[in-house]
Amino acid sequence: MKKIREQVILELIKNNFIVKALHGCFDIVARKDDKILFIKVLEDANSITPDMTHQLLKAASALHASPLIISDKATSKLKDNVIYTRYNIPTVNLATFTSCLNNAPLYMVSKQSGVTAQIIGSKLKEMMEKEEVSLGKLSRVVGVSKRMLLKYENEDAEISVQRAIKMYGIFGDQVFKKIDIFSAQHETHTIPSSDIAIKYEDLGFMVTETRKVPFDMVANKENTLILTSVGDKVNKDLNNISKAIGASDLAIFTKKKPVDIPAMTKEEFLEFEKAAALIKFIQEY
Repeated sequence: MKKIREQVILELIKNNFIVKALHGCFDIVARKDDKILFIKVLEDANSITPDMTHQLLKAASALHASPLIISDKATSKLKDNVIYTRYNIPTVNLATFTSCLNNAPLYMVSKQSGVTAQIIGSKLKEMMEKEEVSLGKLSRVVGVSKRMLLKYENEDAEISVQRAIKMYGIFGDQVFKKIDIFSAQHETHTIPSSDIAIKYEDLGFMVTETRKVPFDMVANKENTLILTSVGDKVNKDLNNISKAIGASDLAIFTKKKPVDIPAMTKEEFLEFEKAAALIKFIQEY
């Protein structure tokens, strides 16, 4: 696993990502322009727990990042150029990850029914007309009925890898839906529960509370992103993440004040009446 993690980091650096290695819910955070990746590296993808993936997805959503699992196997070895999922997180092997970094298209998805590709119905119809391929000919080559092909034309449909290969031989990749494993999670609003989260919302921030990651909440307002730690023990990965993604840190402590990041007590935090004053405090630290 260590070797895979090192190779992932090397490939990211080669592709001009800013990279930080971590320990915990995710192993690597990487950024290139506005693309942020949260990567978990596992020997076996089946070892990840639902709670861990939930927290990874939640943190990724709050930061508009792309969560990703890289593994050699999920009980059996993962196939090259095939995307798997574990609890809604894209899961690929190292070879597939490297290909995607180099902009190689990815079309194949592993599901319970087997490996499939998704046909774009409108593109199939367009390419059949362009290449002057009849329903009869396509039916014979691909091995499906004309009725099924008409269904493919009218709605996007999944087909087996064997049939996809035959269709690729006629039309190339233009009729297939390309899968982007680096697509960012869309932020979902959650109702704040703690006094600190409620205060952030009162100040006009979008706030997401998290667990089992190096920060306890994410506060976002326009161009300001604050990763907040609550308690006397600040995770050492907090600063690494904030530097990698261009965010600010804030520690809200009870007894022991951290010395290397902006910090204040809960009482001091709750006294802020305007977001601008809080932002100024953090920026002037």
